Amino acid sequence: FALTGVLLVLTSLLPSAWTTPCFSPLVMTTLIACAQLAACMLPGVSRFAATVFAGRLLGLSMRRSLQWSWFMFAPLMAMAGLIHGVGRFVFADQQWFVFEPLFFAGCVLATALSYTLFAAVLRLFQARRSWVLGLYMLLPIALVLFFSVKGH
Repeated sequence: FALTGVLLVLTSLLPSAWTTPCFSPLVMTTLIACAQLAACMLPGVSRFAATVFAGRLLGLSMRRSLQWSWFMFAPLMAMAGLIHGVGRFVFADQQWFVFEPLFFAGCVLATALSYTLFAAVLRLFQARRSWVLGLYMLLPIALVLFFSVKGH
């Protein structure tokens, strides 16, 4: 959480008119993918924050950086849903609950909520207030440190 918080705070500190992208789309994709791979290998760093920060460092606008993060994340989630959701449904006999209206309503509600939260995050980033999410990430770490030091 701490490294993710720092990345989000740093993202909000970058100027809004940073630079224009001077890399080809292939190079840009490769560099952002490397940032995601680095985030996968470092504990406590989210791929979302790494992608947005890398995109901003490469000269992308805040909106475009968030879109890159979403477009790189969506296929992974779709495959995970197919493998763990549909795959388990197909290979198990007792999974007919997915056809119940209440389960479907829960899925629709979860989709609407996640879209709303994504829109709120987009507004925070566009207003250069990603530091709010950064503080949210740093707060649990600060509380753990405070209570562990106070307890000794």
